[in-house]
Amino acid sequence: MLGARAWLLRFFSEAGDRLLIVNLGADLTLRPAPEPLLAPTDGHAWDILWSSEGPEYCGDGTPPLYRGGYLHIAAESALVLKPAETGPARRKNMRRRDG
Repeated sequence: MLGARAWLLRFFSEAGDRLLIVNLGADLTLRPAPEPLLAPTDGHAWDILWSSEGPEYCGDGTPPLYRGGYLHIAAESALVLKPAETGPARRKNMRRRDG
């Protein structure tokens, strides 16, 4: 459980883990992250593979996944995340987007 109205399911695979996060409540910034299953593998950060907030589903668009270095999950949404390698350029880009 991530909160009273949010949960996650992680699928472990040699081809790359997947993380499903469902938030039926208000916006959720996971600071600190309350669940060890949220931790990406070493050298990786989570990246959005699918979002229920996509315009193709009549959503308003998916907000940035990280805010200030912490995972942020929009209200009443679902996300499927995949690991993405982090390097100096990606970390710099994540900080710039997070503000």
